[in-house]
Amino acid sequence: MQRQDDSRTSKSDNYVNITPIEEFESRKEKFIFYFKRLENYCLMKSIVNAKKKAQLLCMSIGSAHYNNLAVLLGPEKSVKALNYGKLVKSFRTILIPFTTLFFKYSSERKSQHIRLCGVIIQTYK
Repeated sequence: MQRQDDSRTSKSDNYVNITPIEEFESRKEKFIFYFKRLENYCLMKSIVNAKKKAQLLCMSIGSAHYNNLAVLLGPEKSVKALNYGKLVKSFRTILIPFTTLFFKYSSERKSQHIRLCGVIIQTYK
């Protein structure tokens, strides 16, 4: 005799199988694109809880980047203590390189616009 009990659901039915995405490799892609892929993965898996997203990011980012963040935070603060927004901001700080640009100012013009990728970043008068 086959038992049918559709009214009860198992505890595992409430959970989605979530596997980490591939590790971030700065030689292959920029962190901003990795982050967009992570966000897309969360949408596909219906992960909206910020704590779950933070756990997924920590599991997926790779041990080297996770360890670098732990060193940056120091012994007083745990990576687990960061909310999702601060976690992403912290990873951006260590994974997006800063570029220093030097420009020669020409005093021959009354105003000079410094352009970077078509965007005015500083105006001199």
